[in-house]
Amino acid sequence: MNTKLAPWLCAGLLAAALPLAAQQPARPNRETAEARIERLICELDSPRFAVRERATKQLAELREQAFLPLKKALTGSPSYELQRRVLNLLGPLAIYEPGGEVVGGLKLRLTADRDKVKVGEAVKLTTAVCNMTEKPITVQVGYSPTGYYFACGSRLHLVVAAGAKDKGPQELPPRWQVGFCGTGAQPLFITVPPKSLVNYEATATLTQKDGKTFLALGPNRLPDGKPYLLLDVPPGGAHTVRMALDIRREDNENKWRRPNEPAVNLADCWTGKLRSNDVRLTVTP
Repeated sequence: MNTKLAPWLCAGLLAAALPLAAQQPARPNRETAEARIERLICELDSPRFAVRERATKQLAELREQAFLPLKKALTGSPSYELQRRVLNLLGPLAIYEPGGEVVGGLKLRLTADRDKVKVGEAVKLTTAVCNMTEKPITVQVGYSPTGYYFACGSRLHLVVAAGAKDKGPQELPPRWQVGFCGTGAQPLFITVPPKSLVNYEATATLTQKDGKTFLALGPNRLPDGKPYLLLDVPPGGAHTVRMALDIRREDNENKWRRPNEPAVNLADCWTGKLRSNDVRLTVTP
């Protein structure tokens, strides 16, 4: 008998002699999405600059998936490097903060720097116009005589409970304390880049006069010291406010456009009814 065995026969005998488990193909160690994000956040504090840069880039690409884990990373006592990189990442991701309902790709988010205010005190209201889409959105955010809606506070509404004949809660707008001439007036637009936001800040001062309490709004005051707008609020208790933006197609038209001034392409301008989240303000004595 030939004592020389063919190579293929030797390989077969060796495989038969090995334990069955050893013959099974190794399964790849697949990292879960949650574990990957956790690892990348840890790498933001790596001693190697290249690792920190790579982790920053990959977390930015994850967008919404990384938002909550990044916020959680700020709890405790993170290092300066980790805190700095997390805050830089969270800036563009602020569009994922809770806000109002998304309409036509836009969302309004209203925040206040305090939840209690006394007579004579001011509350800073920040309105974020968030573009939740992958395309730029052009939206009307003001009118030339009055300025930007969210900065002067003209779109701040007090929300009151529905009456017997109302289908839902009512929105009470502020009252203008000044009139404007319409000649030459034109709408003001901004284009919000994809997956980003634009912030507007308004200051509301709680004042009292003739037994009434109201929020005085507006970037400037009139010569006699009066504010641009007054939003009536009942004295005492908690009140709900929200920002509202209602834009129709005809609202975007510039009726006073000069002959040589380019017209706005109305087809590219946002239209709809937009509401921010509700903010509670408590008026204290």
